[in-house]
Amino acid sequence: ILPNEVISGNVPKVCVIASDQILLEAKKAELDTLDSEGLAALNRDEKKNKKKFVKKHDFFIVEDKMMRDVARFLARFLGPAGKMPKPFPSGYGIISSVNDLKTAIERYKKIIRIQMKKDPVLQIKVGKKSMEPDKIFGNMKTVVDYVADQMPHKFNNFRSMFVKTTMGKPIKLEYI
Repeated sequence: ILPNEVISGNVPKVCVIASDQILLEAKKAELDTLDSEGLAALNRDEKKNKKKFVKKHDFFIVEDKMMRDVARFLARFLGPAGKMPKPFPSGYGIISSVNDLKTAIERYKKIIRIQMKKDPVLQIKVGKKSMEPDKIFGNMKTVVDYVADQMPHKFNNFRSMFVKTTMGKPIKLEYI
């Protein structure tokens, strides 16, 4: 979780799978929603459509009462995509009240995924060009510290670091 929002202004694509009050609150916030009937209908749908549904959303927030059905119907699509909701404290995807919904959405504005596939290279969005340099630096420091903590030789694992805008030239960062 970054200290400053990377997704400013707009909300990440979140799907709320819930019932009753949480579902109404999510609809007020103009989030994509799914109730138990919608989940059952999605289960009857083709495999291709389920994959499209999962790919369309960045995060899934599920009411704790609905988690059993989500695990039964969507787990084989959410799991490989890395979008399976996680309970508190490691995640914010499984909620039990309206207040938890608001907290989860605010957290998801600051969350980024760090994933290394085949090459030992990480490309991570830490800010926008319109952000203040101090906020971008804070986000970068958080990411570098987190990655270094996960590695066996800490900062000695980094060979080089670059900062780059989408269409701009890369700028090499020097360690001090």
